[in-house]
Amino acid sequence: NLTSDLTEDMAERWARGVYQQGHLYMFPNQATGRFPYAVVEYPAFQKKWNPRSPTPKANGVIAGTANHAGHFPRTEAVIKDGYVVDVKGSGTYAEVWREFLKYPKINELTYPYHDRPGYWLLYETALGTNPKFFKRPDENLIGDNVTERNRSGVLHFITARITPNGLKSGSTSRRKTICPTITGFISTIISPLTGCESAERKIPG
Repeated sequence: NLTSDLTEDMAERWARGVYQQGHLYMFPNQATGRFPYAVVEYPAFQKKWNPRSPTPKANGVIAGTANHAGHFPRTEAVIKDGYVVDVKGSGTYAEVWREFLKYPKINELTYPYHDRPGYWLLYETALGTNPKFFKRPDENLIGDNVTERNRSGVLHFITARITPNGLKSGSTSRRKTICPTITGFISTIISPLTGCESAERKIPG
Protein backbone atom coordinates (compact mmCIF):
# COMPACT_ATOMS: atom_id res chain seq x y z
CA ASN A 1 0.00 0.00 0.00
CA LEU A 2 2.50 2.62 -1.18
CA THR A 3 2.15 5.18 -3.96
CA SER A 4 4.15 8.14 -5.22
CA ASP A 5 4.06 10.59 -8.10
CA LEU A 6 7.29 10.77 -10.12
CA THR A 7 8.52 13.53 -12.39
CA GLU A 8 10.47 12.77 -15.56
CA ASP A 9 13.64 13.98 -13.81
CA MET A 10 13.08 11.62 -10.86
CA ALA A 11 12.52 8.70 -13.22
CA GLU A 12 15.71 9.44 -15.16
CA ARG A 13 17.86 9.65 -12.00
CA TRP A 14 16.24 6.45 -10.69
CA ALA A 15 17.02 4.61 -13.94
CA ARG A 16 20.69 5.66 -13.77
CA GLY A 17 21.14 4.11 -10.33
CA VAL A 18 18.63 1.24 -10.20
CA TYR A 19 21.11 -1.64 -10.49
CA GLN A 20 22.97 -3.55 -7.81
CA GLN A 21 23.97 -7.18 -8.30
CA GLY A 22 21.46 -9.32 -6.41
CA HIS A 23 19.16 -6.31 -5.89
CA LEU A 24 16.97 -3.91 -7.81
CA TYR A 25 16.24 -0.50 -6.32
CA MET A 26 12.48 -0.14 -6.60
CA PHE A 27 12.26 3.51 -5.47
CA PRO A 28 14.34 6.53 -6.56
CA ASN A 29 15.83 7.51 -3.19
CA GLN A 30 18.30 4.64 -2.87
CA ALA A 31 19.32 4.92 -6.51
CA THR A 32 20.26 8.57 -6.04
CA GLY A 33 22.53 10.63 -3.82
CA ARG A 34 25.41 8.36 -4.79
CA PHE A 35 27.72 7.16 -7.54
CA PRO A 36 25.64 4.30 -8.97
CA TYR A 37 27.05 0.85 -9.57
CA ALA A 38 28.23 0.20 -13.12
CA VAL A 39 26.20 -2.51 -14.86
CA VAL A 40 28.98 -3.95 -17.04
CA GLU A 41 32.00 -3.26 -14.79
CA TYR A 42 30.21 -4.17 -11.53
CA PRO A 43 31.15 -3.75 -8.68
CA ALA A 44 32.89 -0.63 -9.99
CA PHE A 45 31.02 2.66 -9.65
CA GLN A 46 29.89 5.00 -12.39
CA LYS A 47 31.90 8.22 -12.56
CA LYS A 48 28.91 10.57 -12.68
CA TRP A 49 27.30 11.69 -9.41
CA ASN A 50 23.56 10.96 -9.34
CA PRO A 51 21.80 13.76 -7.38
CA ARG A 52 19.31 12.84 -4.64
CA SER A 53 16.98 15.83 -4.82
CA PRO A 54 14.22 16.55 -5.48
CA THR A 55 12.88 13.51 -3.64
CA PRO A 56 9.49 11.86 -4.34
CA LYS A 57 6.68 12.15 -1.80
CA ALA A 58 5.46 8.61 -1.16
CA ASN A 59 2.27 7.91 0.80
CA GLY A 60 0.95 4.69 2.27
CA VAL A 61 1.68 1.99 4.85
CA ILE A 62 4.48 -0.60 5.05
CA ALA A 63 4.02 -3.59 7.37
CA GLY A 64 6.56 -6.11 8.62
CA THR A 65 7.21 -8.85 11.17
CA ALA A 66 10.98 -9.39 10.97
CA ASN A 67 14.26 -7.52 10.82
CA HIS A 68 17.98 -8.24 10.52
CA ALA A 69 17.96 -9.69 14.04
CA GLY A 70 14.83 -11.85 13.98
CA HIS A 71 11.06 -11.50 14.29
CA PHE A 72 8.52 -9.44 16.24
CA PRO A 73 4.78 -8.64 16.29
CA ARG A 74 3.38 -7.06 13.12
CA THR A 75 4.46 -3.43 12.92
CA GLU A 76 3.23 -0.81 10.46
CA ALA A 77 4.96 2.39 9.34
CA VAL A 78 2.62 5.13 8.14
CA ILE A 79 4.31 7.22 5.45
CA LYS A 80 3.15 10.68 4.41
CA ASP A 81 4.89 12.82 1.78
CA GLY A 82 7.89 10.51 1.90
CA TYR A 83 8.40 10.40 5.67
CA VAL A 84 7.36 8.05 8.46
CA VAL A 85 4.81 9.96 10.57
CA ASP A 86 3.48 7.15 12.78
CA VAL A 87 4.30 3.59 13.81
CA LYS A 88 1.51 1.18 14.74
CA GLY A 89 1.90 -2.13 16.55
CA SER A 90 2.74 -3.73 19.87
CA GLY A 91 6.03 -4.97 21.20
CA THR A 92 9.38 -3.43 22.01
CA TYR A 93 10.37 -2.73 18.43
CA ALA A 94 7.32 -0.60 17.65
CA GLU A 95 7.55 1.19 21.00
CA VAL A 96 11.21 2.09 20.50
CA TRP A 97 10.60 3.29 16.96
CA ARG A 98 7.70 5.51 18.08
CA GLU A 99 10.02 7.05 20.66
CA PHE A 100 12.72 7.75 18.08
CA LEU A 101 10.20 9.47 15.80
CA LYS A 102 10.11 12.19 18.46
CA TYR A 103 13.89 12.43 18.95
CA PRO A 104 14.70 16.13 19.53
CA LYS A 105 15.56 18.30 16.52
CA ILE A 106 16.37 15.56 13.97
CA ASN A 107 13.16 16.23 12.03
CA GLU A 108 13.77 19.98 11.94
CA LEU A 109 17.00 19.74 9.95
CA THR A 110 17.46 19.70 6.20
CA TYR A 111 20.27 17.21 5.67
CA PRO A 112 23.02 17.55 3.02
CA TYR A 113 21.96 16.75 -0.56
CA HIS A 114 18.26 16.83 0.38
CA ASP A 115 15.61 19.34 -0.55
CA ARG A 116 13.43 19.46 2.58
CA PRO A 117 13.68 18.92 6.33
CA GLY A 118 13.01 15.62 8.07
CA TYR A 119 14.85 12.50 9.15
CA TRP A 120 12.61 9.42 8.70
CA LEU A 121 12.68 9.41 4.89
CA LEU A 122 11.59 6.34 2.93
CA TYR A 123 15.08 5.62 1.63
CA GLU A 124 15.20 2.05 0.35
CA THR A 125 12.66 -0.13 -1.38
CA ALA A 126 14.66 -3.00 -2.86
CA LEU A 127 13.91 -6.38 -4.39
CA GLY A 128 16.19 -9.35 -3.78
CA THR A 129 16.96 -11.18 -7.04
CA ASN A 130 19.32 -14.02 -6.10
CA PRO A 131 17.53 -17.40 -6.46
CA LYS A 132 20.30 -19.23 -4.58
CA PHE A 133 19.76 -17.46 -1.26
CA PHE A 134 17.44 -18.94 1.36
CA LYS A 135 16.35 -18.29 4.93
CA ARG A 136 19.15 -19.65 7.09
CA PRO A 137 18.15 -21.26 10.41
CA ASP A 138 21.75 -21.08 11.65
CA GLU A 139 21.59 -17.29 11.49
CA ASN A 140 18.27 -17.15 13.33
CA LEU A 141 19.70 -19.22 16.18
CA ILE A 142 22.29 -16.51 16.90
CA GLY A 143 19.96 -13.54 16.46
CA ASP A 144 20.83 -12.77 12.86
CA ASN A 145 18.60 -12.55 9.77
CA VAL A 146 20.67 -10.41 7.40
CA THR A 147 21.01 -12.63 4.35
CA GLU A 148 17.26 -12.99 3.80
CA ARG A 149 17.38 -9.58 2.09
CA ASN A 150 19.20 -11.22 -0.81
CA ARG A 151 16.60 -13.93 -1.39
CA SER A 152 14.83 -13.74 -4.74
CA GLY A 153 11.42 -12.05 -4.41
CA VAL A 154 12.03 -10.50 -0.98
CA LEU A 155 11.14 -6.81 -0.76
CA HIS A 156 12.93 -4.85 1.92
CA PHE A 157 12.69 -1.26 3.06
CA ILE A 158 14.76 1.26 5.01
CA THR A 159 13.26 4.38 6.50
CA ALA A 160 16.00 6.71 7.68
CA ARG A 161 18.09 9.65 6.57
CA ILE A 162 21.11 8.29 4.70
CA THR A 163 23.48 11.02 3.68
CA PRO A 164 26.97 11.10 2.16
CA ASN A 165 29.28 12.42 4.89
CA GLY A 166 32.78 13.86 4.88
CA LEU A 167 32.51 15.29 1.37
CA LYS A 168 33.62 18.67 0.09
CA SER A 169 32.13 20.05 -3.09
CA GLY A 170 34.58 19.66 -5.94
CA SER A 171 37.11 17.68 -3.91
CA THR A 172 39.26 15.29 -5.93
CA SER A 173 39.20 12.36 -3.52
CA ARG A 174 37.02 12.27 -0.45
CA ARG A 175 35.59 9.26 1.34
CA LYS A 176 31.83 8.92 1.02
CA THR A 177 30.50 7.14 4.08
CA ILE A 178 26.91 5.98 4.13
CA CYS A 179 25.79 4.83 7.58
CA PRO A 180 22.28 3.38 7.64
CA THR A 181 20.64 4.39 10.87
CA ILE A 182 18.20 2.76 13.21
CA THR A 183 15.19 1.55 11.29
CA GLY A 184 14.01 -0.05 8.07
CA PHE A 185 11.90 -2.87 6.70
CA ILE A 186 12.82 -6.06 4.93
CA SER A 187 9.99 -7.78 3.13
CA THR A 188 7.90 -8.59 6.04
CA ILE A 189 11.03 -7.32 7.68
CA ILE A 190 11.89 -4.16 9.55
CA SER A 191 15.62 -3.80 9.90
CA PRO A 192 18.03 -1.97 12.19
CA LEU A 193 21.09 -1.83 9.95
CA THR A 194 24.66 -1.57 11.15
CA GLY A 195 27.92 -0.86 9.42
CA CYS A 196 28.83 1.53 6.62
CA GLU A 197 29.61 1.52 2.94
CA SER A 198 32.53 3.57 1.63
CA ALA A 199 33.71 4.75 -1.75
CA GLU A 200 36.34 7.15 -3.07
CA ARG A 201 34.74 9.57 -5.51
CA LYS A 202 34.64 13.22 -6.58
CA ILE A 203 31.56 15.29 -5.79
CA PRO A 204 30.76 17.90 -8.43
CA GLY A 205 30.92 21.53 -7.33
